[in-house]
Amino acid sequence: MKKKESIITVTGLTVSQQDGTTEKNVLENISFTLPEGSWTAIAGSNGSGKSTLARAIAGLISIRGGSISIADNIAVHIVLQNPETQLLGDTVEEELMLSLSRGQTADKSPSRMEQIQAAWEEADLQLPFHTPVRQLSGGQKQLLNIVCCLALDAEVLVLDEVTSMLDPASREHVLTLIRRLHRMGKTIVWITHRAEELVHADRVLVLDQGTLSFDGSTSQFCYGTFNEQSSPCEQYGMELPYVVQVARQLERKGLTLGAQPLLPEELAQAAAGLCR
Repeated sequence: MKKKESIITVTGLTVSQQDGTTEKNVLENISFTLPEGSWTAIAGSNGSGKSTLARAIAGLISIRGGSISIADNIAVHIVLQNPETQLLGDTVEEELMLSLSRGQTADKSPSRMEQIQAAWEEADLQLPFHTPVRQLSGGQKQLLNIVCCLALDAEVLVLDEVTSMLDPASREHVLTLIRRLHRMGKTIVWITHRAEELVHADRVLVLDQGTLSFDGSTSQFCYGTFNEQSSPCEQYGMELPYVVQVARQLERKGLTLGAQPLLPEELAQAAAGLCR
């Protein structure tokens, strides 16, 4: 299998903030690469530097040291935790037009409008374009923010705890769209503190007090290695995803699954093998 090209390379990244009369490093010597088309989850406790890293990748803040290299002609866009902070238009249509104006060129050509329509349909937002933004639910506003990013040809989506203020149904709607976009080849950077949302990622990075303290596969994060008493997920104070909890309970009862399922369908397939 051909190795995927790196789309973002972070090397020795250090970011500082003013703390009274002194500068304090909130990120220190962070290094990693993001392959094209990957889904990377970034986890950590409050104040660990997750949002700072997201903003640094998106180019919203200055850095003190190191570098962030992005492949040529690649658009990186961020969606923030509070959907209200990025919406300026009075209606859905006005917001979409404003998003085009925020690009390098305000391209309102028929082809670009078709792209907006396709993104709108991809998000499954069954609303007229003249709908006032104030009438949208929190989930619909986040979906609109994501559509605006797609309208600007975003190849990399940095999503900073975008579901944290949403109800479960809206959260699932957003996740469904992101899973679909990932299958289409978009590179996803997913900032979260919910272990249940990590299971969709290929890889997990954990920040601890501004340093990168874990970098591994999602299975390794949730299940750990054979000789570990607890998984990294538990060690970092996160609740195990429900599927992982069930799988471990089955293992404790002597029912060897022969796999490390993360998703319900993977658990069902592994459990079905026990009945053969």
